[in-house]
Amino acid sequence: MTVAAGFRCNEGIVLCADTEETLGDIKQWRGKISTHVYTKYKHVIAFAGAGSSDYIETAIQKAGEGLDDCKNMADIRTHLERKLIGFFNECLSPWAPFPISERPSVELLIGVTTHAGLSELFYYGETAFHSTIQKIIGTGAILGSNILSEYRTRNESLEDLCSLSVLLLSRIKKQVIGCGGDTHLVAIR
Repeated sequence: MTVAAGFRCNEGIVLCADTEETLGDIKQWRGKISTHVYTKYKHVIAFAGAGSSDYIETAIQKAGEGLDDCKNMADIRTHLERKLIGFFNECLSPWAPFPISERPSVELLIGVTTHAGLSELFYYGETAFHSTIQKIIGTGAILGSNILSEYRTRNESLEDLCSLSVLLLSRIKKQVIGCGGDTHLVAIR
């Protein structure tokens, strides 16, 4: 089980996630945020995922193919949406006849900053892809939303959002079974 959250402010993007991964009866800890620097046009893109780990890794790999050739935020958005909806059609839609509990699932938070100083936070889940200023995915999302309604002002700096992320995940990890380990946090400007 995973909980991940993403926030956007004027200074950039913050992504955070727990590090506990459960495989049957075995628990292990690993980072759940991957960050990629695309040098041709100087973009930084970070992915945080919740769901079936093998499918998350495949989705991130497919989304990353060709990103180095995207010149601006509009190109990046179009590319990510096309690649991720294609991933759904190719990898997830064949599971549609199966009961929901037996289907693989993928939700992604994607933080993007460009050489022009623009930043954007995108959400992807199955056939949904959109821009957002904040989103919590995975187990604990409902609890996390309640916590955010108490603390988020939408006027925070990047540093404030980092602190809020640590508070948010620590409270969720204390109350939600299957969320735990350290907090993996990435802030990009």
